[in-house]
Amino acid sequence: MAFGLPAAAVWRFLWELSDTFTVSTVEAGENGDQAASVQSVRTYGRLASYNAQASRAILYMSRHGTTHSLKVNTTLVEPFAAHNGSFYLFLGELEKHEGTEMLLCARMVQNIDGVQLALLETAVLSQRTYFQSRRLQKKQ
Repeated sequence: MAFGLPAAAVWRFLWELSDTFTVSTVEAGENGDQAASVQSVRTYGRLASYNAQASRAILYMSRHGTTHSLKVNTTLVEPFAAHNGSFYLFLGELEKHEGTEMLLCARMVQNIDGVQLALLETAVLSQRTYFQSRRLQKKQ
């Protein structure tokens, strides 16, 4: 991290964010907390529920007959106009503490109703292919 800024966020689809998803490990903080796994990610999904008092939201996406969900901590992006059933793009830190589920600590949220999601998915996959080819060129 340069100048204390968070790492650049990587696009991850909800179906990629599962208990088997591997993220980099961060050392224990000054307060002695256990080490937690953290990674900056961008993801999107349909808002299933939002609890403003608890600062929690749940995103979901269905793909190939399977529904994938992710819990989101919305403390840093409140207040935002949440509409259940709308699509939202979230950027933040994905955390997995030992023995618990994944939680996205959002630092940016944007309503993306009206965006062609199939085209967005194609663009993300194309970007990944491009970045992968650049990495291969640098290794040569």
